[in-house]
Amino acid sequence: GGEGGGLPLGTHACKAGGAAGARASGGDTIDLAQATIATGVNVKISKSLSFVGSGIGRTVLTPNASTDASVSNDWIGVAGGATVNFTGLTVNGLSPTFGISQAIHYLSSSGTVDTVAFLNIARPANEFDGVGVVVTAPTGTSVVTVKNSVFSNLGREGVYFQDPGTQGTVSNITYTGKGPGSFIDFGVEVAFGASVVVSNSTFTNCQGVVAGASGGTSAGIQVTGPGSTLTAFGNTLQNNQVGLQVGIDQTDSKGNVTADTPKVTANYNNFLGNAISVLSDVSANPPVDATPHH
Repeated sequence: GGEGGGLPLGTHACKAGGAAGARASGGDTIDLAQATIATGVNVKISKSLSFVGSGIGRTVLTPNASTDASVSNDWIGVAGGATVNFTGLTVNGLSPTFGISQAIHYLSSSGTVDTVAFLNIARPANEFDGVGVVVTAPTGTSVVTVKNSVFSNLGREGVYFQDPGTQGTVSNITYTGKGPGSFIDFGVEVAFGASVVVSNSTFTNCQGVVAGASGGTSAGIQVTGPGSTLTAFGNTLQNNQVGLQVGIDQTDSKGNVTADTPKVTANYNNFLGNAISVLSDVSANPPVDATPHH
C-alpha cells in the first residue's frame, strides 16, 4: 500500500517503501500500485516475498544509479535460499542513462518471473554486459521459472542459467535482439552444468557478431559447458545469426582443444530466416536431437 505499493527495495523507492520493507515477513505478498518507482541498485533480498504489480507498463521499476561491479553486478539480488516472485511489472534499466549489468540475479535461490517486461538493460561500455534474469547456484540449488515475459534492448541476453545446481523453465517469452552490429544477443543461455527447458517462446533478430578471440556470435538460444542440458520444443527462432548454438570448444595457446559436451534435445521448433539454424561448434559431437523441426 501507499506510494509505490511499499516496494521493499531500499529507502530510495519511496517513503512508504522502506517502512513496508521493514515490516514485511517471509512469505508476504506485496502489491505494487500503478507507478514508476525508482529504486536503488545492489539491492539484496534474503526473505521469501512476492511482488505483484499492476501489469506491464503500469508498474515500472527504474534504477537511480548504475550497478557498481566493485559492490555487485546486480540491480536486484535474491540470495539466502529465499523464494522471490515477480509478477506484472516492467523492469526498465534506462540504458544508456544508467548502466545495469544484471537486472535480477537469483543466487542459490528460487522463484518465478511471470508477465514482466525487461527493457534497456545494458552497460554501453561493455558489449558483454546487460542481462534480464541471471540464475546461478555456486552452492546449493536454484530453481527458477521465467514465463509470459518480454525482453528488448538488452546488452547481452534475456535469461542466463549457470551451475549444476541450477534448474530452469522458460516458457512463452519473447526476446527481440538488436539486429546486426558489434555486440551479442542470446535470448536464453545455458552454461556450466545447468539444466533448462525452453518452450513455446520466440527469439528474433539476434544478429550481432563480435570479432576476435574474446568475441562471439549471437543466437536465439545458446548452450555450453560439460553437463549442461537443454530441452527445447515449440519455439520459433527467426531472423537470427544462429537459431540454436550448441557448445564452444576451448583452444589454449598450444593449440590443445578442450571439447565442450552439453546435451541438447530440440524438437518441434520453427527455424525461419536464420543465417544458420543449428550450429554445433563441438569437436566431440555431443548428442543433439534436433528433429523433427520446421
